[in-house]
Amino acid sequence: MDSVGRAPVRRLSWKRVLGYAKTWHFYILPLMYMIWNNSIKFTGIMSFWLKSADNPVQRGVAERQHLVMPVTAIGIVTGWLGAWLSDGAFRGRRWPPILLANLWSFVIAVAIVNIPLWANLPAHFALYYLSGAGTNFAGLYFAWINEICGADAEKRALILAMSNDASFVLQSIVPNFVWKQVDYPKATKGLWYTAGLCFALNFIILLVRYLHNRDKRFAIRAAGEVGDEEGFSPSESKEDVKAL
Repeated sequence: MDSVGRAPVRRLSWKRVLGYAKTWHFYILPLMYMIWNNSIKFTGIMSFWLKSADNPVQRGVAERQHLVMPVTAIGIVTGWLGAWLSDGAFRGRRWPPILLANLWSFVIAVAIVNIPLWANLPAHFALYYLSGAGTNFAGLYFAWINEICGADAEKRALILAMSNDASFVLQSIVPNFVWKQVDYPKATKGLWYTAGLCFALNFIILLVRYLHNRDKRFAIRAAGEVGDEEGFSPSESKEDVKAL
């Protein structure tokens, strides 16, 4: 664990959980993942649009099922691309591809809700397919949470579990109000809900980045003070806290 900058496993107690509850990680990180996970559910609109009786081009069941497959394919490719850029061009930073994917989802959701339902069918296909571009970024979110909470193995595990569970709790409730089947294939309410989540998520991502960088500055400062007391140089202290 030490070799990868992770804290060793320790016993989890209620006292430690209450201590976690006093930190921003306990609330904002699960909220960030929960909002993202619920902001990508608009990809299912295409299947309702294809089978609608009002669609000027009627298709069979098999054809409709094949036509929606590129949504998943695009999600796989962009998810791989985001992870590759995160480790490469962005030098291990997780937030840039996450933010870009979220901005993309916002633009696509707003575009779909504003295009007439049965006008310009090729544009509908393009937008529905491109809606899948931000769907496979869960790995980057989890990687970022792992790195932010890397100094405490139990806290990291707890917050990852909270993030995953909270997203499914919200996902089981909200569709009853914003993704009603009677609203398809236009799904105006659900699309504006998606756009609202993406808009809010932009600020949450930037907030997490700010708070994490602030914590690292505090850690460097604290390590520097300890180093001064023990005769170590500030540069050595900075190297010691790079894993935080």
